[in-house]
Amino acid sequence: MTAFKFIRPTTITDSGGSFARSTTATYFDSAGVMQTAAIDVPRIGYNPVTHAYTGLILEGAGTNLLLRSAEFDNAAWVKDTTTITANSIAAPDGTVSADTQTTSGSGGPNTGWTQSAIITVSTSTTYTASRYVKQGNTATSIYSLARVSPYSAIFATITWGATPSVVGSGADLLGSSITAAGNGWWRVSLTMSSATATQMAERLYTRDLSTSVQSGDTVYTWGAQLEAGSTATSYIPTTSAAVTRAADVVTGSGLIYTDVPENDYPAWVGGTTYTALTSYVIRTTATTHKVYQCLVTHTAAATPEDNTTGVTPKWLEIGPTNRWGMFDRKVGTTTTKATSMTYLLKPGRANSLGLLGIDADSVEVSLVANDEIVYAASIDLNSGNTVGDWYQYFYEPIYSTDAVAITNLLDATLMDLPAYGDGVLCVRFLSTAGSVTCGVMAVGLYAELGTTLYDPTIGIIDYSRKSVDAFGNYDITERTYSKRMSATLMVESTDVDNTARLLTQYRATPVVWVGADNLYSSLIVYGFAKDWEETIKGPTHSTCSIQVEGLT
Repeated sequence: MTAFKFIRPTTITDSGGSFARSTTATYFDSAGVMQTAAIDVPRIGYNPVTHAYTGLILEGAGTNLLLRSAEFDNAAWVKDTTTITANSIAAPDGTVSADTQTTSGSGGPNTGWTQSAIITVSTSTTYTASRYVKQGNTATSIYSLARVSPYSAIFATITWGATPSVVGSGADLLGSSITAAGNGWWRVSLTMSSATATQMAERLYTRDLSTSVQSGDTVYTWGAQLEAGSTATSYIPTTSAAVTRAADVVTGSGLIYTDVPENDYPAWVGGTTYTALTSYVIRTTATTHKVYQCLVTHTAAATPEDNTTGVTPKWLEIGPTNRWGMFDRKVGTTTTKATSMTYLLKPGRANSLGLLGIDADSVEVSLVANDEIVYAASIDLNSGNTVGDWYQYFYEPIYSTDAVAITNLLDATLMDLPAYGDGVLCVRFLSTAGSVTCGVMAVGLYAELGTTLYDPTIGIIDYSRKSVDAFGNYDITERTYSKRMSATLMVESTDVDNTARLLTQYRATPVVWVGADNLYSSLIVYGFAKDWEETIKGPTHSTCSIQVEGLT
């Protein structure tokens, strides 16, 4: 079959980690539409054309120096033989705010353009200009960036077509590009150094510089930007002044951010009178994220976590808060949120992720390290569903290939995360309707024990109560259950000692056991090795029989 592995989870703590960005910022959503994220809300990016998941966006600060970045009819923009029809077509952000740039008369080369106001810049600094453009009725257009004194200009010649191309030119050209932005829009960019100049300006020509413009030539334009740096960053809208997008800042470790609120019940407050059995509170500290039930009517003095024992305990610990349910080493205590939920973690060195007890349509995972996305994947959790005929479609429950979907429980693992010690892991659960749920999120390093042979067994231990009276009447109380798995592994004889050491070391530590990668999700169990035994068969290959018992 495949390799038998286990993930050694890192303990995720509330150690003061945080995500912050003091301004709004833009990104493309899963429908390919540019959106604006609120202050202190992380951005999850998608390809605007394919709508493929691209991962968590972490950018440094940036400033758009151009004024009226999407208002080319404004006096801040200089026009030559050109008129602007404002708000004429849909822009990349889905609003009808893009403009049509039309030549208003015939002219020679180097006419028919819109130009930004002359912008003050710093000397000896690299700048990148960019604009969103869409083909009108010409075969080519020109984008230009120039420094004023001493004068030097660079150009990007756009050859329109199904896939437009760009050719950069100019002695001081440092870079040129064109990137698809969806719905026929493209973002063209140019990079050059200011050198000794203190002023720069960008310009868009409707037609190629080598030919005369004709009255009625058109190109569509939106979202101009000039910023310090060698690449175009996310779009920053401006009006009457330059605008700065603050940096995405991740500090601390452990849990960095989540959109799952921690408001299951009111927070415990000293001096408050609580009523037996009906009062519930939460305690949220660096070490405690728990729900408590009041057992004795009293006026609070000691905190709930310090008052759950003794002759007359005043509080009963119910379990973790919803936000922390997936981190408490139990599959049955879950984290749930309507439609979607996002977690940002800084777990330390880790190369694997185990998710158990999932009820969602998809999971998106990305890892950002050294200021770049080093891993991004979107997992369709319904891809294993099979429907044989129309009767099954309308009347039967949808079964997945491993029958897990019968109970709306799906387990998945990612074993190929790069092992970065300072990476930021983003995990997002999505549902097209209803809520999303996760029972266990385990992040850590994996160890490979051997190769699973084709005789594993899977099952459950059911803790439901079933009793029958003298007349054969059954009383059934459904309770929780735990998964179990048995497997025989083929182990290299040279690895026998290492396998024994690992199994002994983690004999009482809950880990994620992965019997066959994601070939059979039923062979993914969160628990411990109840029993194991190695048999040294010969000088090259040995076997290991292992029994894994899951946690509830």
